[in-house]
Amino acid sequence: MIPWPLAIALIAAWLMSIVHAATRRRPLAWMACGLCWIVVLAALLLMVARGIESGHWPLGTRQEFMLAYLILLLLATCMLAARWREHRATSWILPIALGLAVSLALSPEEASAVRPLPPALRSPLLQAHVLTILLADTLLTVAGGLALVQIVRPAPGDGCPWLPPDDETETRMARLVSLGVPWLAVGILLGAIWARDAWGSYWSWDPKETWALITLLWYQMPLHLRVLPRRRRRRVAWLVLVGMLLVLFTLVGVPQVAGALSLGSLHGY
Repeated sequence: MIPWPLAIALIAAWLMSIVHAATRRRPLAWMACGLCWIVVLAALLLMVARGIESGHWPLGTRQEFMLAYLILLLLATCMLAARWREHRATSWILPIALGLAVSLALSPEEASAVRPLPPALRSPLLQAHVLTILLADTLLTVAGGLALVQIVRPAPGDGCPWLPPDDETETRMARLVSLGVPWLAVGILLGAIWARDAWGSYWSWDPKETWALITLLWYQMPLHLRVLPRRRRRRVAWLVLVGMLLVLFTLVGVPQVAGALSLGSLHGY
């Protein structure tokens, strides 16, 4: 789906971000971000080429969704670092993007082939559903990376030269969750409206639908527990991290499990 040089570029960017976190050499941070931008531009060109070749919007397969997810995740990571003026968190988010890139590079040719869009997918509602879910997944994934930073921190409030500041990390994590959860809810709602037109039912307890709902409900806990005393806020970070794992499982794991168990699923990805 993507050429290996792009995955290798992300490996180099991740290593640079790790060295920057350890040494605070700012040129390494900008070089890592520059490599991420190169990958984003190359991936965008790949998506445009697939769209031109197929004659429809290039989000009709799981691989195309993951490619768009990779693009948005890298964009969000670079924008967070630039706006925050803090690059040490990048080394905790890039491994997720790297995993997506390696997965896409290893995709078999038949899974990555350009296909015509099925009639059921030719709907503006579905496009809006997919784009809102993409945005939600991106925001919640970045929040999960920041949650991991909080979890590995020696103790809340302690200074740690290779991690971003405690209070700022927590504030941005909470803000990303507060932004991502409403978009996830809107995405599920749009999917239900589209499903009524395509399948005749707003909700069919499809495995993908079920796990998306579980993920949405899970995130209500970190949203409502942010008022915990400071000494207990690490629990919120654990909830956000598990939420990110639910996001990734819904995207990647549910189709695999549904296929292995021969569970009927109306979702192509």
